[in-house]
Amino acid sequence: MSGKLLKALVNNEAREWSIEKTADGWAQVSFASKIVFIRQLMKTADSILIEIKGHGVHKIPYLVEGAVKQVSVFGQNFEVTPYIPSKKAQVAKGDLKAPMTGKVVKLLVKVGDAVKSGQVLVILEAMKMEHVVKAPRDGTVESLLIKVGQVIQGGEELIVLSKKPEGNE
Repeated sequence: MSGKLLKALVNNEAREWSIEKTADGWAQVSFASKIVFIRQLMKTADSILIEIKGHGVHKIPYLVEGAVKQVSVFGQNFEVTPYIPSKKAQVAKGDLKAPMTGKVVKLLVKVGDAVKSGQVLVILEAMKMEHVVKAPRDGTVESLLIKVGQVIQGGEELIVLSKKPEGNE
């Protein structure tokens, strides 16, 4: 089975889930070292009704990239801001995207680090070779959307950089 990887900010923390269809009509969702099985029951104009095996039925609003939504699951409320990569996404100012599909083998920065144009930020392994990803300009690391060991797709956003390092005028 090949899964789909979803990314979002949940209560302002970067999270990711993988979803794989199973032979019995359910989907296996893996997140934070947990696995649950879900199935879609019904779509409405603004949400989807899902059953979580062993945890009842939940109404989930449609998630739109960048839009903050309140989601209630397992008796807890979460503020979710999804990241839904577009196949036609352009490299935006402040974004650092993967040049190819590969595995993250080294992450050389952390949130808050000031970086210089050309500085190596990430090392990827693809086709048994290491490839470096460099900062396109000076800036400050605002968020890391990857972790060491993660397999990423070409064009996937890796790091968000501010326009300039903090403290610069």
